Order: sequence, then C-alpha cells, then structure tokens
Amino acid sequence: MEAEEKHAQRFVRKHALAVPIDIDAAAQKVARIEYIEFPADSDADGITLGPKTATPRIFVNKRKPRSRQIFTVAHEIGHIVIPWHTGNEITTLDEADTPLTSYFACEREANRFASELLMPLNWVKQLLGNADGKIESVLREIVETCEVSPIAAMLRVSAALPTGYVWAIANADGYIIKSGRTHGTLVRQASADGTILIANAYSFAVSTEIFSYSRTKYGWWSFVGNIPPNGSDARTWREVLNGILDDLNYQGAERKRVSSVVSSISGYILGQRQGGTVADRYAQVLSRFEQRDELGRVTKHKDFRTYVYKRVGEFDAQP
Repeated sequence: MEAEEKHAQRFVRKHALAVPIDIDAAAQKVARIEYIEFPADSDADGITLGPKTATPRIFVNKRKPRSRQIFTVAHEIGHIVIPWHTGNEITTLDEADTPLTSYFACEREANRFASELLMPLNWVKQLLGNADGKIESVLREIVETCEVSPIAAMLRVSAALPTGYVWAIANADGYIIKSGRTHGTLVRQASADGTILIANAYSFAVSTEIFSYSRTKYGWWSFVGNIPPNGSDARTWREVLNGILDDLNYQGAERKRVSSVVSSISGYILGQRQGGTVADRYAQVLSRFEQRDELGRVTKHKDFRTYVYKRVGEFDAQP
C-alpha cells in the first residue's frame, strides 16, 4: 500500500467515515467546496487553491457527470491531506499517456488517495470474497454504493484481486478501449488497437466472465489455480516435452530450436521467483505462452500443461 493510501485511511479514521462516503460532508471537514461551471473548452475536473492554508478552497466542474464530480472531490481532498502536495492544483482525472512529471506524479497519488477513500481496498476484497468469484456483481455494487464510474470500479477490483487476472473494457461496438491486468500477472493484456473483445481470447484461462453494464462491455479472464488432472504422471518434465515433440514429429534443428525456446521461456518465468503458490506459478508460465503464437502446436498438445506442472514442481523442489 502506498503512503497516500495510508493517508486516506487515516482521514477515514480521524473523521469516523464509512462506505458510502458522503463526499461533500467529508470535503467540508478540511475545505470550502463550490460547484461551478468551468469554461466549455476546459478539460479540468477541479481546482484546489491553498491546500495547506487554514481554509483551502475546492472548485468542482459542474459540467462533468456526478460520478466524476464525486471522484474529483475525493481527489482534491487528497491534495489537501497528502503532506507533500503543497501547491495549487488543477485536476484532470484522465491518466492515459500523461508524462512522468512531478505534477502528474501528484495527480496519480491523489487518484490513489481518492480510490482508497471512496472504495477502501479491504471493503472491495470483502465484496469479492462474498461474491463467489462473480466480478459483475461486485462491480455493480461498487458503482451503486459509492457512486463512481464503472471504469473506476473496474480499476479498484483489479487492485483488490491477486496475481493471475486480465481484464478489458469494450465500447458498444465491441472494440476494446481499455485493458489491464492484476499486479504480477505476466499474461499480455489485450490490445486497444482495433481489437474485438471475445470470450475465448485466452485459451489457458481457468475461467472467463463477460458482461455488459451501462452500454459498455467488460471481460475478465482468470489464470488462478489451474492444476492439470494428471498430476500422477511419473515422467520428468524433459520426458514430457520430448514426448510432445515426438507426437508432433519435430526433428533435427527445428526440434532443438523449439525445445530450447519452450524450456527458456519456462525457465525465465520461474527464475523471477515472484512468490505465490504452485498454482500461481503454473498459471504465470502458461500465461506467458499466450504471447507465443508460433508455439501453438506445442501449447495445444494434450500434455503441455503436464509439462508446465512438472517444470514448476521441479523448480520449487530446488533449495
């Protein structure tokens, strides 16, 4: 957890706040707040003046949707509460393609503060635990309870889930406009460059959830906990890989090349030692092979998952 998120937690404890947050009342504990119409050509969501004075002032753009206004107010509270945010702030919530300057670093910190204030991570994790893995119901509850946008809720769910999840958001025509993955996930996220959101985008996914909400389509793919059923196979991973190459009639230099590539990819991922369970590492190795279309014949073989499982097991047995 980042320092700015801890400041959000302290703010909640200090003022005895609880979900759902009355954001205007929360803001009035540290500032004067006013909703005004910004110029029509302005992209700004809000402005904070004198964040470290006795009476900071927050101005919120009335032209923006209410869900965006709520997040903006929480964001501006962040500028006031976070100790190292000392200057006047003009806020634009969109972070895509923003440069890594000190200004945008502060903006990202204030966004993380706002997320923790409005959608506490532990609360989201509790929702996920009670939802039996159904992300749609959690997303809807966050949106309706916290009055945030579905995308803000999607990002918060992503932060709360463990390694091994990939997600995408598509417009009404089905084209992906935003995608991501949970922390530590190695599978590639879907491209937003003219890609259609489809359920079978990831052949190694343990589970898939596709749903529509507010004229937008959402997709989640999980790679967590997928252990092959034939774990009693007595062969070593080398024997399993050689059996696959035999079945596919790989010979000579091509066989040597494919064997080397498969082994190298597996070894590289396992060498990261990113923690987690055997199932987590198994999923991470499988997910990396999603990026190697030229190995499709090998990865689609009925014994390929057994190969990966054997490889993970031997690696974990090392001191």
